[in-house]
Amino acid sequence: MYLIDPLRATNHVRLKRERKMKSDSRKDKWERWLNIIQNDLYELLMLRYVFLEVQKIIKANRKIQTDGYFYDWVAITYSKTASVCVRRQLDTDSRTITLGRLLSEIQRTPAILSLSRFESMYTQGLSTRTEEQRIFYNLEKRRAKKEFQQFSGKVKMHVDPSLVSNDLILLNRACRPIVKYVNKRVAHRDKKQFTTLPTFNDLDTAIDALYDMFKKYMLLLPCVQFDFVIQPQWDWKEIFKVAWIE
Repeated sequence: MYLIDPLRATNHVRLKRERKMKSDSRKDKWERWLNIIQNDLYELLMLRYVFLEVQKIIKANRKIQTDGYFYDWVAITYSKTASVCVRRQLDTDSRTITLGRLLSEIQRTPAILSLSRFESMYTQGLSTRTEEQRIFYNLEKRRAKKEFQQFSGKVKMHVDPSLVSNDLILLNRACRPIVKYVNKRVAHRDKKQFTTLPTFNDLDTAIDALYDMFKKYMLLLPCVQFDFVIQPQWDWKEIFKVAWIE
């Protein structure tokens, strides 16, 4: 029979508590980052929404379907601004708060996002006093476990870093034409010839990929089924209802 060293036991408890505090601190930080990323993506989606709505206005009125630099200016302004917003979210620099950096950090410390934590988000506040309450509690726990499988894969007990790595690869692949364009023609002027200009379809693909990945990790961290409603609360088209030059 071995005696328990009280000091060693106390240190073990303290170290375990400190690890949990660090884990909670990092998780809280990631959730704060998601709020910032959410605002950035909303701005990006609003840019696209307004641009597409303006195209509808032009197509619906033959009187304004004329050649001229103004429409080029609208397209150039949107495409460059939106492209920079896309490229920003792929940045993994330690000084940035982006979707790319968030995924990179989760990949390096996946055990923080455990199955037990995820289940607790679904069952928090649920009572188990009665038989009906216990049935509902267990149903929610099973639902959480099923949802978590898309993040845990073969690891099961916490997020699988290889799946996060694959998400990063897919995201970078979807955004590659836009990132390359920004690096060579917007943020910098590469001296080498650059002829593979991306299309508006490429830009849409990149924006959609960012949004889909953001929604996926909103489900993992704050456990929220998220969707943007791009519907301005003001009449931004009012300016088009009056003559611009009198």
